[in-house]
Amino acid sequence: MDLPHRDGIDVEAANEYRDRLLGCLDPAAFSRPAAQERYEEMIKAGESPANDEHPLIAQWVTLNAGNDKEDLVIGPLRDPVAAFGAQFLNTTPSIEAIAKILPAMKTLSDAIATAAP
Repeated sequence: MDLPHRDGIDVEAANEYRDRLLGCLDPAAFSRPAAQERYEEMIKAGESPANDEHPLIAQWVTLNAGNDKEDLVIGPLRDPVAAFGAQFLNTTPSIEAIAKILPAMKTLSDAIATAAP
């Protein structure tokens, strides 16, 4: 269940966050066999990571400390995705709700992937 390589992504860190999340979840709720398999691997190896923030990461406020302006392209694309997340924070969205938000998520993902640094 390794995360695929993508340019600019620290795969080792991403896998660590994945494992931290898996360690916090109820294995009975896993919907993918790969998640169940990775969870079982971690338990057998005794390597379920603690869900503690690394001090450096916990102190981050923003990646661009001097830039407090919202990105004019990404900001508006983020709004419907953030609203979806807030709406379904503690509930499971319907198939229809998921189908409705997927195009906005794809547009946001594409905009992030092609954004200038």
